[in-house]
Amino acid sequence: MPKPIPYDESHQQPSSIPHVSPAKPITTENASINKNSQEAAVIGPRIFKKGIKGSASLNPNDNINQVAICYSCGIRIRGPFISAMDRCYCVEHFTCSRCSTNLMECGFVEENGKLCCEFDFEQYLAPFCAKCGHKILKECIHALEKTWHPECFVCTACQREIGNGSFHVKEGHPYCINDYQRMFQVKCSGCEFPIEPGDKYLEAMGGTYHAECFTCTLCQVSLDGEAFVAKNNKPYCRQHGRPTFTRFN
Repeated sequence: MPKPIPYDESHQQPSSIPHVSPAKPITTENASINKNSQEAAVIGPRIFKKGIKGSASLNPNDNINQVAICYSCGIRIRGPFISAMDRCYCVEHFTCSRCSTNLMECGFVEENGKLCCEFDFEQYLAPFCAKCGHKILKECIHALEKTWHPECFVCTACQREIGNGSFHVKEGHPYCINDYQRMFQVKCSGCEFPIEPGDKYLEAMGGTYHAECFTCTLCQVSLDGEAFVAKNNKPYCRQHGRPTFTRFN
């Protein structure tokens, strides 16, 4: 950590100037994708494809130029077939993957390539929301290694929905970017903008500065990695930090 040169204006010369150690990378929480639970992530919503009763149709397959391949068994279908979710199925293969119920007679859900009747999906497959504890039957957000209703995944401070945008994590809780910066992020004592992850920074005179913002008050030369003089709680380079004298005739 750089230390300013102590300066007493009653002295005619400043004290010896120590070397200021170079700036180091910031260690505040990062805003990268899927590194760990203490960092921000960009999470996209996961949407279950749902089909309601009647959304599947029976195709007679009477067009000789039409070739239908069953999505389930991978074999060409010679007779009538089911059209659903932009796919083709043998009539006998359009069934629930759990209970084998004929899906032509009920609503169904497709997840990871498998079809399931609505009853079995709600009973056995639907994930639980980490906030409200209820099952998620429609759109689902994955974040912090948990699943959430979109309306339940909110900023801890302002309670606004985060959706599939960026967010920061503090002690396991999500925060929107604005609230995280306002409440937790270190700001530069020079420009007053946040010190972002990866920025070089200096700690000096009780403040924190971007490396490029820590400059001589008079000539604006960079003091990053340089010795400096603290005078009236402002940094000066060695040249301009020297005391001035008044000549008397």
